[in-house]
Amino acid sequence: MDETKQIRTWTSGLAQMSQAWESVITEAQHRQRQREGSAVEAWVSAFTHISNEWHQTVSVAEERRRDRERKAVDGWRKAVGEMFALQARLQRRGLWYHGRPDLLGVIGRGRREIYHSQMLAWLLDPGTPSGLGERFLKEFLSYLDPELGAIRPAELYQVQVSTEATGDEARTDILLRAETFTVPIEVKVDAGEGKDQCDRIYRDYESAPDPRFVFLTPMGRSPDTATGEARDHFLTVSFREVRELLARVLRTEQLKLPYQDLSSPLTLQDGGLATCWSYLSSLNREFS
Repeated sequence: MDETKQIRTWTSGLAQMSQAWESVITEAQHRQRQREGSAVEAWVSAFTHISNEWHQTVSVAEERRRDRERKAVDGWRKAVGEMFALQARLQRRGLWYHGRPDLLGVIGRGRREIYHSQMLAWLLDPGTPSGLGERFLKEFLSYLDPELGAIRPAELYQVQVSTEATGDEARTDILLRAETFTVPIEVKVDAGEGKDQCDRIYRDYESAPDPRFVFLTPMGRSPDTATGEARDHFLTVSFREVRELLARVLRTEQLKLPYQDLSSPLTLQDGGLATCWSYLSSLNREFS
């Protein structure tokens, strides 16, 4: 009986101890959760503070960047505006332009030999309204042979100038005919020579009065189709040399461009001189 009682007493004590222990554990766990909760709250608070500061810093930096960009854009806009204003001033003064200033360049014919042939024939003909009279013809003939250049102006005005002159065997780009001399001129820019072309031209005019055969090319090369006697009779002339001859005439004679007095109507000579200067510009552009 005593043992049973004693067991009950121990059992009751163990139950009480167990309850007390559970209470202690529960209290400890509660305090642990409180401490953890406080720590998390502290971390959240600190992180929130740091995040707010970071966003504020980024916002300030972004605003400064935008301000710098605005100032840079304003600076570029001002500089571009000044450039356009300067461009307009230069354009009004004729110092800034686009495109070609010469007629052949404007119409896209700067490398077409038929147009050069027509222009040169016009310049060589004393009867055209070029404003040059016999000057360019005299300069050109003097370049070929000083004796030809010594011919009197009155005789030079009798020179017949034709283009696409048809002979028995060939067609010559430019032909100068006078009582005492003949000058067939074959013009080549980019095209090649036809079969036996220069030999055929030579045979057409070898019996003409004092023939002087001219082969005009950009660089003054010799003709490939001139053989035998023809090879020794063709004179080679370059467009660069023609350019210098024309420039010499225009500058030596002080043949100024027109439009000096806009109140007066233009004469044929004014228009002719403008054409001469325009062609000189074409020669400068295409054959410099």
